[in-house]
Amino acid sequence: MQCDICARKYTPRLPFNCATCARNVLYELRFENARTLVDKEALGQQVETSLPSNGPREVEKPGTSTSAQRPSLVSSRWDVEQTTAQMEESLERIREIQNQADVLQKDIEHGRAQIAKLKASLAQRRSDYGSAAHNLPTRRTATLESVEKGIKRIDHRWNTLHARTAEARVFLCREAADLYGLKQRRRKKGGMVREDYTICGVGIVDLRDLNSMLEHYPE
Repeated sequence: MQCDICARKYTPRLPFNCATCARNVLYELRFENARTLVDKEALGQQVETSLPSNGPREVEKPGTSTSAQRPSLVSSRWDVEQTTAQMEESLERIREIQNQADVLQKDIEHGRAQIAKLKASLAQRRSDYGSAAHNLPTRRTATLESVEKGIKRIDHRWNTLHARTAEARVFLCREAADLYGLKQRRRKKGGMVREDYTICGVGIVDLRDLNSMLEHYPE
């Protein structure tokens, strides 16, 4: 039976698409069950009609032979056995239909549970996305401020470390000069005061004098 909503026919390989599809399948099973019950009732009435009644037996008339009644008795027994077999077959079909209906009902309940879970998950995702989109500018500003503060702290630490390193180098140079006996001597040359430095008794060449020396000794 084709669904009026989704215009699709149910098959064992194709799952239900909507509630109308499942209802249509159940309707077919219900019709089959009702048809089986009607057949069962008709067979029951036929069996009751075929069985001998519990009333008083009629007196056989003289001259009536039992051989004339045997074909009718055999036919009645055959009808009873055939009716009983049909009833058993109908009951078996009813049990199969009921089992199929139970399986379909379980599948429908499982599908509904899965749909409910998917809807809940989708609603939660939408809620999380809405919260994230709503708080995104605030979080971005807070993150930017935190990064800027971190950069300022690093710059301050770097400047402090650089100043301490320079002071340590000055101190080490001064201590090394004192250990090696750095001395300063002033003298006048050409009306100008010159400062000469010696360390361990060895004079330190003034770099400004190198230019004049290079002029006297060209390449």
